[in-house]
Amino acid sequence: MTKANREFWNSKGEELCRSSALRNFKPGEIHGAINVAWTIEKTKLIKSEVDKINYEINQKCPDHMLKKFQLSRGTIARNVVRVEKSETSVRQLQQELTTTRMELIDSSNKSARQTALTKVDQVEKDLESQLAELRRSQDSLRKAIDARQKLLQTLDANRSDISSNSSGLEDKNDTEESVSSADEA
Repeated sequence: MTKANREFWNSKGEELCRSSALRNFKPGEIHGAINVAWTIEKTKLIKSEVDKINYEINQKCPDHMLKKFQLSRGTIARNVVRVEKSETSVRQLQQELTTTRMELIDSSNKSARQTALTKVDQVEKDLESQLAELRRSQDSLRKAIDARQKLLQTLDANRSDISSNSSGLEDKNDTEESVSSADEA
């Protein structure tokens, strides 16, 4: 995820710096815009990871083993819904902030400007709050994914132990057969 983060930051930073509409942004504002964009992009990456781990579990596990994964599956489903709701809310607040900033720019008198400025401040606070919720829900989803991966790794380790034990038994049987053959001769 770190490599994806760096690549995203570099490309998004270049994109924002080239944009004529955002040319007058301060470095801190550009940093904030990239943070918001990364948080939303991270949601996509985590959702694709959920799909990948679910596919892997369905491929590797027989039906009777899937019962072990049911609890974490429900947790993941709840967390995916939570992430999706938070992401939708963040996108709506971003749109509202853009609209409110345009109202601020278009305001003609001091009273309208002050009202728009107050509204911009409130929407920015709401956006920060919702971004924090999105990050928390992403963290919860990440933990649920990690738990499922750990179960899958345990299952894989058990399978390899079983296969190595059975091959060890075959080797032992082969040795015993060769010893008994030598005794008979």
